Amino acid sequence: MRWGIFVLGACVGCGGSAAGEFVGAADTGDETVSIDTSPPAEDTGSAPVEDATPETAPPPWTPDLVDLAMPCTDTAEQVYLAPVGPTSDAARGDVVRCTVDGTWTVADVQAKIGGKDDTSKASALKIVRIAYRTRRGDGRPAIGTARVYLPSTPRPGPLPVVVSAHPSEGLADGCAPSRDEGKMNEVATPLGARGYAVIAPDFAGLGNEGTQGYLDNHDTGYSTLDAARALRKLLKPGAFSAKVAMNGYSQGGGAVLSAQALARTYGVDGELVAVAAFAPQWPTRLNSFGFVDLLKQPDALTISFGITKPVVAVLRTYAYFANATGDHGAGIPAATRSSISNSIDNLCLVAFGGALQGSALRVRDFFDDGLRTGLLACVADPKAPACAGAAKAYHAFLAQNHLKADPKGARVLYVQGGADTIMPPAQEAACNVAKLRADGVVPQICVDGVALHSNIVDRNIAFGMDWISAAVAGTALPTCAATELPACTP
Repeated sequence: MRWGIFVLGACVGCGGSAAGEFVGAADTGDETVSIDTSPPAEDTGSAPVEDATPETAPPPWTPDLVDLAMPCTDTAEQVYLAPVGPTSDAARGDVVRCTVDGTWTVADVQAKIGGKDDTSKASALKIVRIAYRTRRGDGRPAIGTARVYLPSTPRPGPLPVVVSAHPSEGLADGCAPSRDEGKMNEVATPLGARGYAVIAPDFAGLGNEGTQGYLDNHDTGYSTLDAARALRKLLKPGAFSAKVAMNGYSQGGGAVLSAQALARTYGVDGELVAVAAFAPQWPTRLNSFGFVDLLKQPDALTISFGITKPVVAVLRTYAYFANATGDHGAGIPAATRSSISNSIDNLCLVAFGGALQGSALRVRDFFDDGLRTGLLACVADPKAPACAGAAKAYHAFLAQNHLKADPKGARVLYVQGGADTIMPPAQEAACNVAKLRADGVVPQICVDGVALHSNIVDRNIAFGMDWISAAVAGTALPTCAATELPACTP
C-alpha cells in the first residue's frame, strides 16, 4: 500500500481513431466466461503428417522488434472507454485500444529513476497506454488498462515479458496509475531504463468500467497474467522469449504472488520464471491486516487502528459488494454510507484515509453492525445459524481468496522492511512467508532492517532487478545480507 501525496496527471498522447474502433484482434463472439482451471493435458504425441510444409526458421532478433505491431491511434481517453465484450481464452490479452504518449529521453529517464539505479546506461523509453481483454475474479469478461514502457536501447533479445504491479492507489477512476506518468517510477521505469519492455497494469475496474477487485487475489492475479499476454501481443512477433518475470510493490506485491499461484492453471502465454515482491499486501488468512481484530472492537476509535487497517477494511468490503451484488455501500452503516461512498468514488488513497478518519470516529461508524456480527459468527463457526445472508457470502469469499502458491512455479523474492508499520514484519511478512513455505515454495527473503514501507522499493529496486535478470538468465541469484524475519504473529 502506497501512502504519499497523489496528484492526478492529465491524459496525453492523442490519436485520431473513431470512438468505436478497435485496434487489436477482432471480437471472437465467444460468450463463454468460465475458466478451465485443470492442468494442461499431457502431450501424448501424434502421427507425422505427410507432405507437411517445413517450418521456416524465425528471423534473427533485432532491436527494432521492440516496437508496436499495430497502429496506436486512439486518444488517451478512448483507452479508458473501451467496451467490455466476450472474452474467450484465446482473446485474453488482446489489445483493443492503444495510444502513444510520446518518448522520454535518456535525460528524462535518468531524472525519473534518480538514485534508484545506475543511470549511466539508461535507455530512452517510448510510453504507450493500452486497454486489453481480461477476466474478473468470478470469470466475467473485462477490460484492463495499462501503461507500457518500450526501451529504444533494448537488452540483447529476445526479451522476457516483464510485468510491474502497482501499490494501493484507491478505487476512484482518476487514481489509475496509467493516468499519471509518475506513479510507476519506483517499480516499472527502472526496468524499462535497463532495456526491458515493461507493462504496468491498472487492474480491471480501476480507471475504467467497473470497480477494482481490491485485494481479490483472483481478480488482480488475472489482470496481471493477462497483462503479460497483452505486452506480447502489442509488439512484433519475435520480440520476446517464452519467459515472463514480474515485480510488484505492496498491493502489487500481493498481485504478483497471486499470479505465481494462478499461472499454471490460468495461463500466462509463456513461462513465469521470476516473481519479486516488495512488502506485499497479500491476504493469506482472515485476520490479514487486522481484519478480525477490528470486527471485534466496534466501539474502538478508528484512529486506534492506525490509518492502514480501517482503510483496507472499507475498500475491500466496498469492492466486494460492488462486484458481487452491485450494492457498493452494503457494508457501510446507513448513517455514513453516502459520505463514505462518495469519498471512495472520488478520492485517492491518502485523501480517502483522511476523509475516513473525519467521517467515522469509531469502527461501528464505517462497518455495518449486522454484517460485522454475522462475520464474527462465521469466523467462529461457518455452519452456525447466525452465519447467514451477506455475511456468509462475504466470509466464503474471504476464505476462498487465500490461494495456494505453486511449488513448481516461478521463483519468489520477498523483500521486506524491518521498520515497516504498514505491512509489519511479524503480522504480515512473517505470516505470508510461513504460508509460502507451507505451500512448498521456498522464497528468497531479504530484510532491509531500517526500511519503511514508503522507501523499501527505492532502497532495494536495484537488487530486485539484478535478481530478476539472474532468474531470467538462469544464472546464480544474488544474495542479500539479512534474511531473518520475526515469528508470525497472526
